[in-house]
Amino acid sequence: MGIINSNFETMDKYLMEKYYIPDYQREYSWDQEQLDDFWIDLNQIVDKEMDQHFFGQVVIHSNNGGKEKYIIDGQQRTITSIIFLALIRNMLRSLKKADGSEYQDAEDDASDIQVKYIGRISETKDRRQLILSKMDRDFFKNYIQSQNLNKRMDSFDSKIPSNKRIKVAYEFLERKMEDKVAKANDVTEKYNIISDYKDCFINKFKVMHVETDDINEAFVIFETLNDRGKSLETADLLKNHIFRSAGNNLDSVKNEWLEIVENLEDIDVTKYIRYYWNSRFGFARKKDLYKLLRAKITNSNEAKNICDDLYSLSSCYVSLVKPNEGDYFSKEIKEILKNISTLNATSFYPIVLSIVSREISDTDTLKILKAIEILVLRNFVVSGLVANKYEMKFSEIARNIFAEKITPNEAVKKIAELIIDDDEFKNNFSTFTVKNSPVIRYLLKNINNYQYTGEMIVNSDNAKVNIEHILPKKFEKWGLDSEEAEPYVWRLGNLTLLSGRYNRRISNDTFDKKKKIYKSSEIKMTRDLTKIDNWNYSEIDKRQKEMSVIAVKIWNISKVNKQ
Repeated sequence: MGIINSNFETMDKYLMEKYYIPDYQREYSWDQEQLDDFWIDLNQIVDKEMDQHFFGQVVIHSNNGGKEKYIIDGQQRTITSIIFLALIRNMLRSLKKADGSEYQDAEDDASDIQVKYIGRISETKDRRQLILSKMDRDFFKNYIQSQNLNKRMDSFDSKIPSNKRIKVAYEFLERKMEDKVAKANDVTEKYNIISDYKDCFINKFKVMHVETDDINEAFVIFETLNDRGKSLETADLLKNHIFRSAGNNLDSVKNEWLEIVENLEDIDVTKYIRYYWNSRFGFARKKDLYKLLRAKITNSNEAKNICDDLYSLSSCYVSLVKPNEGDYFSKEIKEILKNISTLNATSFYPIVLSIVSREISDTDTLKILKAIEILVLRNFVVSGLVANKYEMKFSEIARNIFAEKITPNEAVKKIAELIIDDDEFKNNFSTFTVKNSPVIRYLLKNINNYQYTGEMIVNSDNAKVNIEHILPKKFEKWGLDSEEAEPYVWRLGNLTLLSGRYNRRISNDTFDKKKKIYKSSEIKMTRDLTKIDNWNYSEIDKRQKEMSVIAVKIWNISKVNKQ
């Protein structure tokens, strides 16, 4: 068998069938850009600038002898179509004559829309024409497809992103249509405007409708046709290649994929797959990922294995991306992951995925992660080296860990070889400028806590510890030349930590006044500033050079090797 239907259809004909959106398909994803395009296209028809509009293609898998039709491609356009028609239905039903009675033509048209395109829905009947995937199904039924006009968006309380996008789409189109009917002089003119938009959409928007009873062929067509709506993510292409290759394992693979997406929630699936690939098979750029995966997965077992892997590591990956959430890792590992996350590093993810796959001990994992933290701080944050250049090296280390070609200690040595030496790091640290608040707190807390062992350990709650510019950002009271002073404001040597209640009081005062507050600080680094008579550029340079000596001791790979 194969393609059983292929032709151009108006939306009127296309939408009169009943369709399902499989649970493994992505949820509703249209945003402002796609909605703007839809509205512009529709107005070109209404304004008679064009005779018809090609709305793209839809690919349908006809299953169970044609009794169930699944949308493989085109679900975004189909969902938006029903959103628009539900809005038209609601607007027609809201029309009343001058005496408050029903406008019968409008009521008849609204009923036609409900029966033909949306489906009969009541307390005893549920004959929806479009059944969405699990994440959006109930929300779409209750707020879009339902005829109960009292249950509208003002009672919206869903936290699911795709539910919110459905709400945004409805309200966007509602505003646009209300602007159009607002110009009408009476109810008849309003009815004519609404009817014109409805008729133009259902009769002059057309889709290329391709229907096949072979799921594999549906996926092939999906991959080769251009998507009219939001551009396909690499993850969508990868998913469909895996499904096409799954064979007898298709049901299992589909269920696992859905669980992967649910585990990741709002995390980019394509990035996850790429980091996974780099941990197993070698470095791949995003643009090459699909081609490489297609070449790798050629049978059902390979499709099942890679899906198993992606599922088993998905919780680990979530904890990498969001180290403040969950308890996947031990407390010690979680703390280092938080630090590296603060430093905005992600290219090391493949190494962690390989570590988890090989069940490396927490002790060895801590060593590897500490080495990564040192590399990220020295090379990327302080020295400004481009992190992307290290992706290939991280991928190579990850792949060798997974293949068990190197031990954890050898992995630490491989990472150490990439770290800049002490002299270069100290020199760069003594002059660098940093404006990222979490990074500033990370640096100053570590320096204070290392330098003053036994003193108050700086509170980890960022809400209680603020960054204090000794030479303030607004330095008018200091009588300095702005061109000379500006470069020093964000130098690390000009920054310290202070509790919030103090910081607000002294933010722009002169140094003499600030010292009175510094004297009461629980943070030794800040109290020590009271020993300085005058705060000037040379003091900033001096203080930062002293910090650089301490930094070499804190972020030192030799400490890791001795552990």
